[in-house]
Amino acid sequence: MSLGEVFRTAHYISEPVIAKNGVAIEKGELVCNDGAGFVRATNTLAATSAVYVSKENVTTTALKRKFNVVMSGAVWAKKVTGTAIKQGQKLSVGANGACKIAAGTEIVFAAAAFDADAADTVIAIRF
Repeated sequence: MSLGEVFRTAHYISEPVIAKNGVAIEKGELVCNDGAGFVRATNTLAATSAVYVSKENVTTTALKRKFNVVMSGAVWAKKVTGTAIKQGQKLSVGANGACKIAAGTEIVFAAAAFDADAADTVIAIRF
């Protein structure tokens, strides 16, 4: 189990995108397009842009700003620690581009593919 890795290839779509200048992105983080390039996802951005999972790291000083994201499929993504998530629960964007259980009016972008303990930092998602 490794962040950003696909674990089921059915319905898997990956595309190259461009990171916003000066933005660092970690493999397995949730990302959105803010109009000037891809950045770490937030609930506000998720309301206006689709949420994807980064398949590569991008540093703030990288000359290569193009990186691959998973647009559809089943992938390991970053998870907010401290909360257990059960298979099938709906997920939204939490702190630092990580997944969390959707609450209230938050944008749902994926579902948990497997259970994850409160201490886990990785979760399997389908979207």
